[in-house]
Amino acid sequence: MTASRTTGGERAPRHYREAWPVPKGRPLDAVNYAILRRDWATGTTTPVRFDDFT
Repeated sequence: MTASRTTGGERAPRHYREAWPVPKGRPLDAVNYAILRRDWATGTTTPVRFDDFT
């Protein structure tokens, strides 16, 4: 799934641990991808800075 999302222009997945409630069960993890509107409209990709995480 990651490969299909990143080739579509989305970057920087967010992982939410036990964020999806399930009736009669433990909550499930969730993943969210995002794309900037201007990247989608222009067909470009804005680079993600990974060096600013501390």
